[in-house]
Amino acid sequence: MAAGEVGAELSIREDQIARLYVDGLSYKEIARDLEISPATVRTHLNTIYRKLEVSSRIELLHRLGRNGNVEIPPAPVPESAPAAGALAERRQLTVMFMDLVDSTAIAVGLDAEDMHELLQTYRAAVRREVEAFGGHVAGFPGDGVIACFGWPRALEDAAERSIRAGLAVIAAVGRLQAPGNTPLAGRIGIATGMVVVDGQRGDADSLAGGTPNLAARLQGIAQPGHVVIAADTCELVGDTFDLEPLGEQLVKGLPKPVPVFRVRGEQLQLNRFEAQHARKLSPMVGRELELALLVERWERAKEGEGQAVLLIGEPGIGKSRIAAALIERAVADGARILRYQTSPQQGDSPLWPVRRQLVAEADLERLPDHTARLHRLGELLGDADRELGDALPLLAELLDIDGTAPPARTSAARRRELVIEILVRRLEQLARRSPVLMLFEDLHWIDPTSLELVERILGRIDEARVLLLLTSRPEDQPRLTGHPHLTAVTLNRLGKAAALKVVERLAGSDRLPDDMVATILARTDG
Repeated sequence: MAAGEVGAELSIREDQIARLYVDGLSYKEIARDLEISPATVRTHLNTIYRKLEVSSRIELLHRLGRNGNVEIPPAPVPESAPAAGALAERRQLTVMFMDLVDSTAIAVGLDAEDMHELLQTYRAAVRREVEAFGGHVAGFPGDGVIACFGWPRALEDAAERSIRAGLAVIAAVGRLQAPGNTPLAGRIGIATGMVVVDGQRGDADSLAGGTPNLAARLQGIAQPGHVVIAADTCELVGDTFDLEPLGEQLVKGLPKPVPVFRVRGEQLQLNRFEAQHARKLSPMVGRELELALLVERWERAKEGEGQAVLLIGEPGIGKSRIAAALIERAVADGARILRYQTSPQQGDSPLWPVRRQLVAEADLERLPDHTARLHRLGELLGDADRELGDALPLLAELLDIDGTAPPARTSAARRRELVIEILVRRLEQLARRSPVLMLFEDLHWIDPTSLELVERILGRIDEARVLLLLTSRPEDQPRLTGHPHLTAVTLNRLGKAAALKVVERLAGSDRLPDDMVATILARTDG
């Protein structure tokens, strides 16, 4: 089939995405260039693969007739990838094992070529999601998938990434259909522990230890569409996710039952600090002056003198702890709390923290279908939808909710502008009802469109009952200037006396040896 005939099979948007994809752009880069969401890019790519009967970028390149004109860039080698000839190494990894539900029954109704095509589409969808979160696909045994997080590049948040990838994989596979419109479903098991991995290969056969086996057994426990994790993974993620305890389960090969949890979604109402420290939150020490300044700004905001504070500090120095203390104060004052959390993996995803916040506020993840989600979003907007005109269809498009069309003959840039205006005016409406504390956490990871929203808010809250609290690391912090009601506060390291008090409180009734205390103080350095 000629290149022109291939293009005729695709819509204009699909053709745009296909050609950008074979040019070597990632789906996040495509989303940014076309001003659509990465989820929409993924959906289009799945459709393109199905229409053109391809299963890889190389095959797509040839189908588009550009095999002589484009060089497909090789996959980037992580900086810490082991060199060729490296020996096997022992490392803590988080391992994901996935199974395609009822694949045998699906295969019975298909010929071999159709089943092969289906598996290729399914594997491509899984690989895209795993790699988007920094994971490594170790292999495709049968209709299964084995992936690991923390190899070849070490990841301090490997457990969180694996669960987010698992949820994204379940959603991506659920959007696929076998011939005859039979929907696909997957189930996933995730475990964390020490694994011996061959430094040269990194495939499924080179992973040794109990962790891969446990992940496979947990996958067998999971119901279709579910992600199940073991206790070790649960401990690492704190309260970041909404977990349903499934009790202790007998797992083949282990002498005793093990605690098992189903992941229902992210615990979006918590900020990152609360999620990671909810079980061990201690009284705040050494930040009395900074907290007093925040409280003073909050009192001004409550009286209609809008304020903004940017907390700047190194990781772990106390930004989120101070924010948590102010949130506690604002809740006691009857304030409306709006929390927006950026992510290092989503810096190219427009309005990603806004989408997460709206999903959490409307509790959309628990609703069964698009109709229910659209209705709930309308309830959330309330009078705002009537006052702001096209708020519902525009925000529905932002959240990938079907059932309503965005304004006709409106460009993507114009729709983005309208969405930002809707979000700002909704904030103004909320502030007329009660004071609002809006937290944007980790501004150094913010996407450009969300930063535009922050700047718009800064220019509109001077007479609103709003305190906009921003946190950022010193490096890569965005420049926010020209706003007299914005106060920047740089957090210095704790003095020795305050640091010693923190250690004593964390130790509780246990008396630590002096040399251990000295080591802790030296290593934490305030």
